[in-house]
Amino acid sequence: MDKEQYILISNNNLLISNLNSKYIHKTIVVLDFYQVVTDINTSFRDDNNIIEQFILDCKRSFIMINNKVSNYKSLNKYLWKYIHKKYYYFYISCFTQALLSIPYVILTNSTNKIVGELNQYEKNKINNYFNIVIQEQTVKIYKLLRIFNVVNNIDKTFYYIKITIEFELTQNPDNITIKFKIVKNL
Repeated sequence: MDKEQYILISNNNLLISNLNSKYIHKTIVVLDFYQVVTDINTSFRDDNNIIEQFILDCKRSFIMINNKVSNYKSLNKYLWKYIHKKYYYFYISCFTQALLSIPYVILTNSTNKIVGELNQYEKNKINNYFNIVIQEQTVKIYKLLRIFNVVNNIDKTFYYIKITIEFELTQNPDNITIKFKIVKNL
């Protein structure tokens, strides 16, 4: 085992607030693709609502497909080309914020502190980064969150959480892997 310590973030007794700050903490959660997508698709009214949300969320994203900067139209064409049509709505829902609710729920159930977006200073510090990367059939979606508290109207960040969601664009999708990397500094 390398120098990094590994922990499991779960609904059990472990609290993120008890982490030892001298270590980088990593966790991998593997979920069934169909269960996840079926669950997130219940948050949409219908297929048109999935498409609307896909467009809205992807317009706010930085997308790279096979080492080329892309946009939501290119992503949609790529998906249409490489996946079976019966999976189309399953896959495009994975590119919406609905998928990111899963790691958010896991994190909020694992701490007594606040889990949320980076503040403006932190966003400026990291600048823009590609948060949707597709290489061949492998999709990686990245998100940065933080664990913080507010005291006297001032927020204090304790940890940053680098989330990577990974799945394959295949005819028979299997799993969605969520990786959490909790670090002290960006």
